[in-house]
Amino acid sequence: MVGPEGHGIALYVTQMAEGLQKLDLPYEPFYLIPSDCPRDSLLRTLPHSESAIPFLQKREILKLAKEIRQLNAALYHTTSFSSLLRYPCPYLQTVHDLNHLHYGNAAQKIYYRTFLLGSLKKAKAVVSVSKTAGLEIKGWLLSHGCDRELEFAPNAIETFPAADDNAVLHRFGLEAGNFFFALASAKPHKNLALLERAYSAALASRSLPPLVVSIPGQGPHGVVRTGPLASADLGALLRNCKAFYYPSVYEGFGRPPVEAALTGAVPVVSSISVHREVLEGVAETVYLDPAAVSLWKESFLRMANFSEKTSEKSRQWIRDTWSIERLAKAMDEIYRKCLGLHGS
Repeated sequence: MVGPEGHGIALYVTQMAEGLQKLDLPYEPFYLIPSDCPRDSLLRTLPHSESAIPFLQKREILKLAKEIRQLNAALYHTTSFSSLLRYPCPYLQTVHDLNHLHYGNAAQKIYYRTFLLGSLKKAKAVVSVSKTAGLEIKGWLLSHGCDRELEFAPNAIETFPAADDNAVLHRFGLEAGNFFFALASAKPHKNLALLERAYSAALASRSLPPLVVSIPGQGPHGVVRTGPLASADLGALLRNCKAFYYPSVYEGFGRPPVEAALTGAVPVVSSISVHREVLEGVAETVYLDPAAVSLWKESFLRMANFSEKTSEKSRQWIRDTWSIERLAKAMDEIYRKCLGLHGS
């Protein structure tokens, strides 16, 4: 089941599908998509069925099994935490993180501890998108009496589409190379409140370029809040920012700083283990304690006159390490294993 494109899970599946169609496969991938999947989606050009159930809706629990049964699938891949009490065929599951278990509401935590946990215990394979997330998921399962190895099929990172960068910057009142950029939602674990406090403290001591943050509403002095951004806008802001900020305290992978580094923007990120994993080959990365406001304040002051970009070596490491080809080959290997097709 795949959500509308633009959603991180939909992007993961779309990139996986793009890579799989370039491989010689002994099976036929078939996609179950919702009615609001965009008309120009790659998934609509591949063998698919349109579901009557919106992605990640409560009705999935009661009705999705019937749709899967009608497809007569040999193997079903649930690509998110979305889980059923019973599946009509063998299945595997990709878990991107345990975010809702830590930061979700009461209902989300109950869902994880019942539906997701039960689903993972019986799946033919459990897949993580980073080694860090995989260790956490394995530990969670082990704490509930389930000792199993996890498979690994990482996110793929691509460049954003070309755009009229000058027009985008003009629309937001920005100057190329003279603003900081933070791409995240307003969810508490994204830690943007700390980032804005640190910026305000730095701004109180000297003049600084503006801080652009991709959340809605009115920000403090010097902060430009854009609200949600289209891909073309994202690309323009990443390509032209002075530095990219990402103070999140929890991630399953953390796509934005890797995407930023691929465009050339130097990432200033929280020093959580997953960031060190996914940015390991980006030598220019700046790691800061996500709880230390003073360090983020100092980084704004230090980066105010900064004009460097990530090196071609760092960008090539991202292309090689987080590629669509790697994602597709990893999933192909997992599918073959689950289908008993090793050696095919």
